[in-house]
Amino acid sequence: MALYLSTPGAQLVTPRWQMWFHSAPVVFLLVLLAVVVCSGSASAGPPGATVVLSGRSGFEGSLARGVRWSEGGSSPGWELDHEGLARGEGQLTTAVIELPLPVVEVVASWNAFTPPGAKLRIELRASAREDLWTPWFSMAVWPNGQGTPGLRKHLSGRVNEDTLVLTEPARRFQLRVTLYPNENGHSPRLRLLALAGSTPLRQPPPEQLATVAFTDGETSRPPAWGKSLPVPFRSQRWEDPSISGRICGPTSLAMILEYYGQSLPTERVAALAYDRLNGIYGNWPFLAAVAAEAGLESYVTRFTDWSGIEAEILAGHPAILSVRFGPGELPGAPISASSGHLLVVAGFTETGDVLVNDPAAWTEETGRIVYDRRALLSAWANGVAILVHGPSPADRSATGLPDTP
Repeated sequence: MALYLSTPGAQLVTPRWQMWFHSAPVVFLLVLLAVVVCSGSASAGPPGATVVLSGRSGFEGSLARGVRWSEGGSSPGWELDHEGLARGEGQLTTAVIELPLPVVEVVASWNAFTPPGAKLRIELRASAREDLWTPWFSMAVWPNGQGTPGLRKHLSGRVNEDTLVLTEPARRFQLRVTLYPNENGHSPRLRLLALAGSTPLRQPPPEQLATVAFTDGETSRPPAWGKSLPVPFRSQRWEDPSISGRICGPTSLAMILEYYGQSLPTERVAALAYDRLNGIYGNWPFLAAVAAEAGLESYVTRFTDWSGIEAEILAGHPAILSVRFGPGELPGAPISASSGHLLVVAGFTETGDVLVNDPAAWTEETGRIVYDRRALLSAWANGVAILVHGPSPADRSATGLPDTP
């Protein structure tokens, strides 16, 4: 569940760098948040919240230095102004974002158009105590994680590939994005930022995984049950053997891109999504950023149950889930176990089981799988989903999406 934020009248909070925590006057960004909290229903991920900043009003209260909001072109966003171009960089710092509950794990996502040679640096800091701030952690350098990585480990936390893990729960955060032009003076254009926070992982007790049953006369059956989307199938096994065992994420994204009319080679998607710093193809925000470079909207979020994914399917949007499971824990899976695997949810059966395109299968016949709702929910314990929004197949011809990111 993600909500676009409109924050008129928010005040600026200027960041200050210190070695440990930072003392600064804090003015909260008053926002509406999409919050998902564990309840008595079957639960997947931990409690958390997702904030999405999009559109000029969504960034109200941000501090802009060397960047300006541009309405030009087909997609408005932040780009370098004359001062930023002359200096070779510009910076956008969001107002303070206050979450409704303390979190210890945070993932930042971004959507931008990045000309070849241009880049972005995404940083994040947290406040666990009043007026005390962590240093700015470097979450990513986009594209491909190239360039100096910046601060990744500190007494207050560490960046584990794509996730900031704090040593103390925090509710207040700020994002900072530095834009760099290419040698020809072409600027990136940033149009969306997202922040997904969660509490420590908690495996749901067995009684929360009970089957949801409906009688023939009931009308409370979720409307997404019985709905499926025509997502083309691809297998990661079809690609170069040197990478085929590692590209479940890019393969999943390639299926969704093709669904939205962007038929890129899987190997090309993998190259764009590759995280050089960590040596992985499964960096969640990088996958979202690749979709955004293709003109779509995409970000990482966390859900506590199936309701969020069911809403995505009803809206015509397939989603990518992050799962892990041991031997025998996910019946029907094309692999026996995985410490981390990405797959595509394309719909639900009439009884609520999950229609999946699993890229680990060798063939389309074996890769279009109906997973037991409870078993997949248990495998999806972290609740992480990569949402990709674009035009429906019937409408996409009118959008003029680019052929390549």
